[in-house]
Formats: sequence, C-alpha cells, structure tokens
Amino acid sequence: MKCLSAEELRARLAGGRAFSALLIDAAVAALDRDLVDATQRCGCAVVVVDSGRGVRDSRALGADADLPPDFDPRQLLAPEPRDPAQAIWFRLVAPIGDDPALHRAILAYASDFALLGTSTLPHGINWLIHDMQTASLDHALWLHEPFRADEWLLYTTDSPWAGHARGFNRGRIFSADGRLVASVTQEGLIRLRTPIA
Repeated sequence: MKCLSAEELRARLAGGRAFSALLIDAAVAALDRDLVDATQRCGCAVVVVDSGRGVRDSRALGADADLPPDFDPRQLLAPEPRDPAQAIWFRLVAPIGDDPALHRAILAYASDFALLGTSTLPHGINWLIHDMQTASLDHALWLHEPFRADEWLLYTTDSPWAGHARGFNRGRIFSADGRLVASVTQEGLIRLRTPIA
C-alpha cells in the first residue's frame, strides 16, 4: 500500500480497503501504537522501515517487522539485475524468553528466508512479479555460537553458482557484535513457469 500521510492511511482503512502489508518510515510523525493497531485489525501487516532518521522502537509500536535503512522497495516491484549477494538484518519484534532451543528453532526457520532468492538477483526476477516455480532441494544449517533470535542478527547471503534451473546459495548469520553464530547452504529449483516477455 502506498499512502502519502497517516491521515490518508486512516481514511483508506476506514473505507474498507484491504491490503496485505504496509511499509512505513519510522520517522513519520503520526506513526504511533493506535495507527499500527488500526492497520493490524484490518488484517494488514505493518513493516517499519528505519530511514536512519527514526527514533521510535518498532517493537514498542507493535510492528510486525522492521527493515534496515538500506532497504530499497523498488527491488520488490521492479528488480534490476545485480550481484548475487545481499545482507539483511532481522530480529523478532517481541522478546521470547531465554530458552535456547526456541531461539535455535526460530533461526532454523528464518534461515530459509531470502536465501534461495539470492541466486535470482543477477537475473532481475523475483517471486512477487514473476510466475516462478521454486523448491528447496536441500538446506543445511550449522549453529556455531549462542545467540538470541529477538536481538538483531545480520544474514549475509551469496550465490556462487546458478544454472540448469537450480541455484546454490550460502549464508552466514552474525550477531550484532560481529560473532558468526550460524552458517547455511541451500540448493533449490528455480524456473519460470512462463517466459519473460
């Protein structure tokens, strides 16, 4: 959803418009818990983009996720070919306690996000705008150091090879203090159902 102001967002929600997600800059003055709650009650996920100017804690606002300042939304809707490497900061938006097994399980789940897509980057395609068939052929995760899934983690991924409708991807997950906490590999099936015109 694209809105120019919080007032426009409130009007669209009041009008019964349905959206799947809202990207909002953390620096928007009218961004508050009431706006986030109203958006979520309509079934819309709230994703806060930290423009580097925001001072609010997205967790305190109740946002579903947050994105780093270098996030470029144009890559979602109009991707251009680029090097097969990316770095993504992530964390849970709410604390989950101290059970290390739960933190490991969540990291194992999250390690699948954005990994296979790394091998599509040189081709300027993604799942949002292309009819693609994908499947994980294998996925491995090695846990090296203790970590918390509700604290910032940096996920760096690269793809050294893609071909014959397959892509091979590698990932490294670092804690905010720079420790390598996990390593990941994945090979996946990636093919277009319909050719790009």
